Amino acid sequence: FLVADRFGSIAWTIAGRMPLRVGGFDPLLPADWSKPDTGWKGWVAASDYPQISNPPQHRLWTANARIVDEGRHLELIGDGGYELGARQKQIRDGLRAREHFTAADMLDIQLDDRALFLDPWRKRLLALLDKGVAGTGRDAMRKALDDWDGHASINSISYRIVRAWRNEVRDTVLDAFAGAVRRQHADFKLPRLSQAEHALWSLLELRPAHLLPPGYASWEELQLACLDRVAVNLQNQPGGIAARTWGERNTARIAHPLSRALPGFVARWLDMPADALAGDSNMPRVQSPDFGASERFAVAPGDEEHGYFELPGGQSGHPLSPFYGAGHRDWVEGKPTPFLPGPAIHQLRLEPAAR
Repeated sequence: FLVADRFGSIAWTIAGRMPLRVGGFDPLLPADWSKPDTGWKGWVAASDYPQISNPPQHRLWTANARIVDEGRHLELIGDGGYELGARQKQIRDGLRAREHFTAADMLDIQLDDRALFLDPWRKRLLALLDKGVAGTGRDAMRKALDDWDGHASINSISYRIVRAWRNEVRDTVLDAFAGAVRRQHADFKLPRLSQAEHALWSLLELRPAHLLPPGYASWEELQLACLDRVAVNLQNQPGGIAARTWGERNTARIAHPLSRALPGFVARWLDMPADALAGDSNMPRVQSPDFGASERFAVAPGDEEHGYFELPGGQSGHPLSPFYGAGHRDWVEGKPTPFLPGPAIHQLRLEPAAR
């Protein structure tokens, strides 16, 4: 819960009740609660809740990432799968860039789609390819990397390549750690590991031979093999690698709840357009085909005329209404929809029935 008052004080805390865990058990693992004084014993007192109030930097931001430092408060909250923190870092830097903000400044932060998280991976991939190691599709991949503009742009081929390669390397490396478990449980899959980036990067930098996944002669060979798999996948699609833009991969699928049960020619009138979307995870403009900002909103009291309120959809939920989907284009393009309603265009009158 984030709050600010009219005097300029700001604070963050947890909303809702938190279980009081006793007995020193690990909440991420099964535990025997039949033991005395082990398990949940009521609720944490409100006075013991973690709270950040008026921090020295006069800024608070969340972005689904960890807010509290290591220690008692983090132990109390636990790890429910908070995000890596790359998106949070860009938001933090945007908030520290100036002392005074307009609504337009806040929208600029929300629309920040700079690929700061993936840029080190791009440099690693370029260094790998610049060694001149020949391979099917590698020349085409190297050429495609030249359109990098530092953003998750809809027309960027290089962004899609770097992202796909990084994910392939990550999955290949981390999946090897599940091999021992699969020898007894063949269907075992690693859970989503939001905080694995540092460990993954350290493995690629230090190249420990005893942790190299089986089937590869070196860590360099592993990275090249991952690149080759990505190249084959992209090349085998219509138009080849040169047609594989990020927008083609990051295309909106915003569907009406009823459209899945209807024929396609009817469903398309209910669903929002299949727009190519800029942005991605690990950056402020978080957008994927089925996930994104439910709203973008900023308004300063007393300056409502410069506020904005963007929605992925429209004001009306009725498919035949002229306002069904009105404003959606602003959300896609990042154009600020005015917060204030503007002049009246329609009027709804409710009159008693004649007797």
